[in-house]
Amino acid sequence: MGDSKKAKKKVTAKDIADFFRGCTNPTKLGHRLILLLLICLLSLGSYYSYDIPGAIGDTTMENFFNTTSTGYALVYSIYSIPNMVLAFIGGILLDKVGLRFGSLLFCALVLGGQVIVSVGAFVSNIYVIYVGRAIFGLGGESLTVSQNTYTAKWFKGNELAFAFGVVLSFSRIGSAINFDVTPLIEDQFGNTTFAGVPHVGIPFSFAIGGLICAVSFVATVILALLDKRGDKIIGDKAEATESGGDKVNFKDILKFPVTYWIINAICVTFYVTVFVFIQFGNGVLMEKWLFPKTTANPMVSIPYTLAAASSFIFGFIIDRIGRSAFFVTVSCSILTTSMGLLAFSPGCPEWQTIAGMPANYTPTVVCPESELAVPWAAMFVLGIAYTSLAAALWPSVALIIDDELLGSAYGLMTAIQNIGLFVGPIVAGVIVGDPEKLRKDDFHPEKLQNLLYFFFGLAACSTLLALLLMAVDRCKGQRLNASAKVMKQRRKEKEAQMQSRMESERVSLLRPKQVHNMRNAYLAKLGIAPTVEPLSPAAATSSFKSPEWPVAEVGEVADPIFTPR
Repeated sequence: MGDSKKAKKKVTAKDIADFFRGCTNPTKLGHRLILLLLICLLSLGSYYSYDIPGAIGDTTMENFFNTTSTGYALVYSIYSIPNMVLAFIGGILLDKVGLRFGSLLFCALVLGGQVIVSVGAFVSNIYVIYVGRAIFGLGGESLTVSQNTYTAKWFKGNELAFAFGVVLSFSRIGSAINFDVTPLIEDQFGNTTFAGVPHVGIPFSFAIGGLICAVSFVATVILALLDKRGDKIIGDKAEATESGGDKVNFKDILKFPVTYWIINAICVTFYVTVFVFIQFGNGVLMEKWLFPKTTANPMVSIPYTLAAASSFIFGFIIDRIGRSAFFVTVSCSILTTSMGLLAFSPGCPEWQTIAGMPANYTPTVVCPESELAVPWAAMFVLGIAYTSLAAALWPSVALIIDDELLGSAYGLMTAIQNIGLFVGPIVAGVIVGDPEKLRKDDFHPEKLQNLLYFFFGLAACSTLLALLLMAVDRCKGQRLNASAKVMKQRRKEKEAQMQSRMESERVSLLRPKQVHNMRNAYLAKLGIAPTVEPLSPAAATSSFKSPEWPVAEVGEVADPIFTPR
């Protein structure tokens, strides 16, 4: 029995040294994990600070800054509207000036904007807040594009879906921490006066966001240094993403494959369904199933909670199996199922006759437990769909777009997504009205039902687009839907081709150039077609014969020192 057991291997100093050497080697997993941590920290400050006004609350913000609900809404609008274009411009800028410089620039804008917002909070001036949020927005979405590009650069072919899942989880954790920490700070210091500033809890909340943005900036600097070091060690393969310059032009973007544009369409239809539903979710659950607000709020947050807890797990699974297009289709189908449950469920008995009551109204109708299980199941299914799609869709771009165009590709995709998220709530508002008026007297239950049909229709469109993606990808050689084994074999073949090309280039640099080659190169620079024909071997040999060399006469032996070989 004891013989069958393997002796436990002791950890030696050499093992520890090998581990740390692996952490400093850009080709090893340990080093990539360090980079992944820094990539996650890259946008931590942005995600934390973005929703600080929401965590404080609209009423508290309006009273503190002496503004209206429209003025409060402008705090978000001034960030969102420009990013319908800026994210795309930021992506092109990344490819033009380089990933490292671009990420540092965008993170500096986020940090500077949040500092100005904090100053505006301390002086209680809403207009200073607007200026700070505008600068914050200039870098916010573009910084997310930088984060995606870094992830694709270092994990393309190596745990790519897992890395994107970890990044998504970390982002949602940042948002969740804000909603937990900011109310505590505001409550703790809400009635405290500091340096002549009353109710200092709100300024402190914004200042904490500024400190976290500073941590993100430090992480960005360290990431840029490690990225530069890694490029020097690995060589041209990694340097392609950083080179920028003349490689990027608008014509290249127009030549993106059809599958890329289908992915963008899926992104819009899927995320508009999820995010706009969450915006209206409280009213839907409180009206159709008569949930109290204390229950509806946690239910609406289920998708974000699942994403924070399990995105990296879905990413790990996709990395091991492959078939990204298949997982995208499954995710869209799950979303359609969730929206179908909400749209076609009858709801509580007679909910349409008692809907639209004031917010403090306590319904006397008791909903059956079997019917109450429907929205709970739908929200969990929605969370699974949201989590799995993020781990499959975003990494797919790196499988079909060249490295030097990844920044532009992710920037364009983010911009198109922001356009959808801007238009989606407007359409939903036309259907049902202001989500805060769902429980007012002018509410019509059929409008809420039409809104659910609208979400179901969008989800169904995403499923049809996902099926189209699989069909087109199949015709294009299954670049997205290949198994993990096939994708690994393709990467090896591509790396072998790249290595062979680099070796041939080195050999060509070492090989002496003949006269006709040098002349043809010169003519090519002048824009003239090469006309010089290669010399024959005899002529080439004679062309290199020096006139100073002594030539032996007939019957004489030339000096061997001067005889050409």
